[in-house]
Amino acid sequence: NRVWGILVEGESSIIRRNTVTNTGGNPIAFIDYAIAIETSGDVIDNVVDGTVAAASFASFTSTGISEHGEGTLIQGNRVRNLVQKGGGSAYGITLDNTTGVAVRDNYLVQSTSTSGEGILCSALGNGSDARVRDNVIRHYSTGIHLCTDDGGNIVY
Repeated sequence: NRVWGILVEGESSIIRRNTVTNTGGNPIAFIDYAIAIETSGDVIDNVVDGTVAAASFASFTSTGISEHGEGTLIQGNRVRNLVQKGGGSAYGITLDNTTGVAVRDNYLVQSTSTSGEGILCSALGNGSDARVRDNVIRHYSTGIHLCTDDGGNIVY
């Protein structure tokens, strides 16, 4: 898993109860990012633990969960130890061009202060109407960005 840990496309997909560790480390110069889980389906009860940047990169971006589906659920996931390097960022969960997505009861925790966002809606600027509630987000420079906060989120 040098770029993606799990990549699943298709309506009614479910990614459930997986552990994805140490995604990344691809030495190809133009692939300066890693995405542990990318899908257009539901993402439920997974653990994302760690991303790895190739030593040659001055800048590296990590994403725990990247969602671009409609009417999906992201729930009960644990995302930790995402690496960002240089001008890159770390994103716990990104949502782009989504409709009717619920993001709830996730733990997005970095061990130290990290440049990036815990939950980012509209990652590519194409819009999102995600509803976000009851998540724990720690050590991201921005906790929740461009999402509808339905409360119960703990950001510190």
